[in-house]
Amino acid sequence: MSHALALWKGAAIGFAVGILVFAAVVVAGLAGTETGLVFIGGAVAAALGAGLSEGSSRVFQVVGASLIGLAALIAGVVTGFGVLEASVIAGSVIAALWTMTGRPWSRDPWAWLRWGGVMILVLVIVLLPLILDGGTLGHDESAYALKARQWLEDTPGSGWSPHRGTGMSGFGYLVLAAGGHEAGLRSIGLLGAGALALGAWVLGNRMANPRVGGLAAIGAVAGPAVFHRGTEYLSDLPAAALLVVATAIVWRQMGDKEQLDYGLLWFLAPALGAFYLRYQSALSLGLMLLTATILWWPKIRSRPGPLTWLGLLGLLGLAPHMVQSLDLTGTPWGILLNTSRGAVRAYIGEGLGDYADQFSWHLGGYALPIALIAAIAGLVGWWRSATIRRRLVYLVAPALVQVLALGLISHGEPRFVFFPVALVVVLNVGLSKSSPSATQAVAGCQTMLFVELVSPA
Repeated sequence: MSHALALWKGAAIGFAVGILVFAAVVVAGLAGTETGLVFIGGAVAAALGAGLSEGSSRVFQVVGASLIGLAALIAGVVTGFGVLEASVIAGSVIAALWTMTGRPWSRDPWAWLRWGGVMILVLVIVLLPLILDGGTLGHDESAYALKARQWLEDTPGSGWSPHRGTGMSGFGYLVLAAGGHEAGLRSIGLLGAGALALGAWVLGNRMANPRVGGLAAIGAVAGPAVFHRGTEYLSDLPAAALLVVATAIVWRQMGDKEQLDYGLLWFLAPALGAFYLRYQSALSLGLMLLTATILWWPKIRSRPGPLTWLGLLGLLGLAPHMVQSLDLTGTPWGILLNTSRGAVRAYIGEGLGDYADQFSWHLGGYALPIALIAAIAGLVGWWRSATIRRRLVYLVAPALVQVLALGLISHGEPRFVFFPVALVVVLNVGLSKSSPSATQAVAGCQTMLFVELVSPA
């Protein structure tokens, strides 16, 4: 019986990996979605089944993986090769080679959910450049690019205004100086999507465990808006990714440790990076630090040195911006004030209506409303636990206040709230860390994201 289970496990692994490859190809637009919707559920079931099976014979697992590849090969010969057949063959080869190395496939079904999702994510990110067709840059993209070209060739920088982060044009300068064009400029969106997933993974790991980190990585990038903006030369995704990393650092230094140390200064790198890419990140950073200060004031009061140095070095890092702002507006904070005053809206609160309309799909896929409801339930149900309360408040307060503020002063676009959406998704860690049933419910909801990734937008 053990050999039969090993054969099944090898075949299931090969099939699951193959369908993950196929799903990434579908997302990249290289194949239709109908077949993907049929087989993606089978891939998840196969992966979970492989994780639950007890087969341990490496030889029979390799044979099982090879058999599923052989079946796909025969199907291709008989009916003609397509993307599905090629993907399953590739999956069987990957599974067989991995098994031959002697590294174990985890029996934990949660690990399969985590790793399967990450495999989809990685493959999607790798294949996304295929849809970067090098088309004409949009208005906002052109503004950054023209400013970069002005620095490089002293040409007019039309369309650029001081409220745009200089970091984006700095990236453009490097790309253009290296001979790059539209696709090279838009690669920052691709990098931002990958970094956002990585940041959510790190934050989930820090606040809970690797299982939660993997699920958060999938959920943070599963919304259609992320895939759309991941092909554009805009600041939203890379800035949001850096903000999530900064959030993880603050949690590590203040939430995890008994006493503050100077590791908190690592916060400056992602924080300043996010700010110079997108000046509106100042709101996110301010809310994050304010929330952390209120939650962990006793730790700060007992050892104020790290936070004091953080403030001093942060001001030093902001000096170039303040000098530029002083030159252009007459005050060190003039650019930030002009950015908020220049927000486009038809009436006060227009953005809140926009975000309500976008909530069920565009912002974070169908799992986002479920995650938010679960988070609210967690706040109500576990408020008496100080540990859980801090974890939930640390994530929900900056996210909620930022959405409210942006919704009141500006019209709403999904790209404006990538950071709050990521925090809401990671908010599941509060539930998952505290209740096994909540863990299963949240993970079950996020399993839908496998289907979302290959469904029509």
